[in-house]
Amino acid sequence: MSESTNELRKAARAAAKDVRKLADRHLPELRKSTKAIIDKDLPRVRATVRKELPKAIEAVRDELPKAVEAFKKELRRRKGR
Repeated sequence: MSESTNELRKAARAAAKDVRKLADRHLPELRKSTKAIIDKDLPRVRATVRKELPKAIEAVRDELPKAVEAFKKELRRRKGR
């Protein structure tokens, strides 16, 4: 292999080693904060979704027939040309 290829490989190995060290140092804290977010925020979001979802479904049920009728009207209009 060429000398430049070997230098690139050495640099890549060194970078991977540095990343591994950083990950080993910071990953436990990241795991804790991620777990805290999951434990604290997800139940709140879940409750909000459960509360708001029926409203959204009802709105879609109300608007869907109107959208279908508008679509049919547009198709009839285009057919008439």
